[in-house]
Amino acid sequence: METSLNEYYSIKTNDNISLAVRARQKGQENIGIFFCCGYTSDLTGTKATRLFSLAEQKNIAATLFDYRGHGKSGGKIEEATIGQWIEDSLVVFDHACSKVAARWIVVGSSMGAWIASHILKARGKNVAAMMLIAPALDFPEKLLLPSFPKKEQKKIMDGGCGKWCQEGKTPEQGYILTKKFITEARKHHLLDKAKKIPCQVPVRVIAALNDQVVPFNHVLECFQVIEAEDALAIVVQQGDHRLSREQDLRLIEKTALELLDCVKNSSPIIDKS
Repeated sequence: METSLNEYYSIKTNDNISLAVRARQKGQENIGIFFCCGYTSDLTGTKATRLFSLAEQKNIAATLFDYRGHGKSGGKIEEATIGQWIEDSLVVFDHACSKVAARWIVVGSSMGAWIASHILKARGKNVAAMMLIAPALDFPEKLLLPSFPKKEQKKIMDGGCGKWCQEGKTPEQGYILTKKFITEARKHHLLDKAKKIPCQVPVRVIAALNDQVVPFNHVLECFQVIEAEDALAIVVQQGDHRLSREQDLRLIEKTALELLDCVKNSSPIIDKS
C-alpha cells in the first residue's frame, strides 16, 4: 500500500487485528521518525503529534500508530500482552520500511522505549538513530506491580486481577494488572539480560528528575541496556514523567533534529548477515 501525505489508514496483524496508523511519505531524504507511544497513550498524544509536525516541517517521513487495545486500533487492552504489542510494532515498522522510508529515527516514550529497544534488537539495519524518553523497560514487574497496594499485589500473584487508581485520577484511569500479563512480560525483559543490545547508531535518552512513575535509577539501568559509542543521557531537572511541558517538547524536537543531522552526515550501516 502506498501512503500519501498525512494519511490515516489501518493494517492487519497476523491474527487479524486492525492497527491504526498515520504516516507521511518521505520527502527528499529517505529517512523518517517512527514513534512508539507509552502505555494507554495513542497516536494523538502530545509528543506523537509534535514529532509528526516536525517531520512535516523538515519534509521527512513519519509514522505513528496505535498498539492493539489503544486508540483506534482493534482489540482490548486488558486482553493484550507485551509480546503482542512488540509484534504489532514490528508489523507496522516492516510496513513503514517497505512503503514509507528505508531508515528511521525510532522514538519511544515510557513503555514505548521498551518497544523501541526490541525494534532495534530485531530490525537494527533499518534503525538510523534512537531516542528513548522516560524509558520504562520491564515496567509491569519492576515498576507497576510494586506501586499497587499489598492486598492487590497478593491478589494478582495468586492468579487474580488487581486494580488500582492513583490519587487524583478517576476509576476509569486506573490500572488493571494480571499475573498473566506479568508472566508473559518476563519473556521480553531486557534489564535482566547479561548481554546488551549492540547499536551502531546515535542514542539519546531523555529523563526527568521529578519523574514519579519511572525512578531516575531505573532510567539509568535502561540507558545501559543499549551498547553504543554515541550514547548520551539528557536530564531535565524539573520535568515529570510526561515530559510534555512546552520546554520539554522543544527539547524533544531539538534532540530529534540533532539526530537527523547525525543521520544525514553518516553512511547507512551495511548489513553483512
